[in-house]
Amino acid sequence: MSLSQIPQTIFKCEPFVCALKGNQKSIRCDHCFKSLETQQSVMCDTCLKYWYCSDSCLNSHAVVHRFECHANYDLAEVIAKKCSAPVVRDESDWCKFSDLDEMVTQTLLLLRILFRLKSEPSCATKAHPMGNGLSVSYDQIRAPVCQQMHKVWDDEDICDTDNGLNIKTIDEVSYNFGAWLSVVRDVLHAEFIETNLGTVSEADLLKAFRVVVRYTLYVSDTTCLNEIGKAIYIEMCFISHSCVPNCGPLFDGDNVLNLRLLVNGVTDWSELRYDYQIEMTGYPAQELSESLVMRDIECNCLKCVDVSQHSVNLHKAVTTANLKYGNWPAFDYCHAMIAPIDDALDSFAKIYGKYHPWISALLLWKLKVECSLYNCEENEDITKQQIFTTFRRLKDTLSVTHGPDHVWSHKLKSIDNSFEHFMVTDTDSVDSDDLLTIDSTIEQIIPRTVIEQKLA
Repeated sequence: MSLSQIPQTIFKCEPFVCALKGNQKSIRCDHCFKSLETQQSVMCDTCLKYWYCSDSCLNSHAVVHRFECHANYDLAEVIAKKCSAPVVRDESDWCKFSDLDEMVTQTLLLLRILFRLKSEPSCATKAHPMGNGLSVSYDQIRAPVCQQMHKVWDDEDICDTDNGLNIKTIDEVSYNFGAWLSVVRDVLHAEFIETNLGTVSEADLLKAFRVVVRYTLYVSDTTCLNEIGKAIYIEMCFISHSCVPNCGPLFDGDNVLNLRLLVNGVTDWSELRYDYQIEMTGYPAQELSESLVMRDIECNCLKCVDVSQHSVNLHKAVTTANLKYGNWPAFDYCHAMIAPIDDALDSFAKIYGKYHPWISALLLWKLKVECSLYNCEENEDITKQQIFTTFRRLKDTLSVTHGPDHVWSHKLKSIDNSFEHFMVTDTDSVDSDDLLTIDSTIEQIIPRTVIEQKLA
């Protein structure tokens, strides 16, 4: 397959292991992450804590679930209690910056690698086609040797002047994630786990630990905005990191990853670059840069060289507008958000180029805000042509970042006729049926709280 031209999907892949976020439990299938239809959902009848969209998913998930399934214990609750301990929360910056749900999900992910390796040993060498004629496997993943080392010692030794300090040297990953790794070790020694799993070698544990620290991907819903879980994809472990990526993942309501090419001119698979950070989480750019260091990921991209110049911090504008004006569709709120959204779009274009999933998301938000403003009696700034220009730009961007078969693209296509009629109609009435159709369709695609919850 040639990689030189967009739009195209490079390959699709299923997770090696995955873990649903706690706030998505009973809403989505624990195996494939699809939304559950209550009348068709299937519950594990042993532990009564896991839900699936079909018997097939229940049976497939048994590869890992059989180790955590227990009528009297909830593995997620056990992990949560251990992660909440002050000694864990205060040990490292990563633990301080991570909420409890994230730590529990990440721990489940690591444990499930060990569960799957135990239950299905052949999965370590199973070939995963990359789409370029090559195949990769879990066994082939090699975590680079950490460049940054830290000297540590026991505080009690400081007073022991006779014997001196017992200084140890540990690598960056262990230094920042050691407290969390101790939680994993404690859970592995829990009776209901150890009875089924047996002993885990230190080599297997550290390999899984490094894979999760470096290669965890955030699985989103179809809007590409709300995180619903985490997963490890073997294929993605062989694509290098860059904060300015040339390819991006797309999820369509489940955890099957569609890797989309975002720029022209990529001629070889070795040139593919993916961003392992959470895009625009609301954290300052400096903290995101420090997060890369903690995970021992080297990056010399445009954002990392000058984090102050190229940071995109839209969440501050969202928070300010919320506090001052309330929420959309209030006129003052929408009016206050136009400039910050445009600034964010300009910043993203400088960093990523013309196409990026977040650019598509922001254009959709911009279209929603412009329609809301146009439909207000106080409006004096937004014209039909502005709305139509945003609409055309959004369709073009979506064709690359999401593709013509994505639900967003289908929804926008359904209002083509409404837009054409809206543009040729002379009336500027706020009760325009065409504008109401456009506005309600956008609301179906992106409920108004989605981006705000992500950024605030």
